[in-house]
Amino acid sequence: MANSRKNGDDVQRARLARLLSDPATYFADARRQAHEQAKRLLASRLGEHGEPSPGRP
Repeated sequence: MANSRKNGDDVQRARLARLLSDPATYFADARRQAHEQAKRLLASRLGEHGEPSPGRP
């Protein structure tokens, strides 16, 4: 358990270092990743119902 916590700390430290060194790119990447995740979620939800929303052509 302590090892996984240490690895998590390393990930957070690397993320913080990247944020501090290049904030514009960090946030641009975060927006892109969030957009891709939202598209995947929407596609999976539409796939569950089999039909697009009635509000969309």
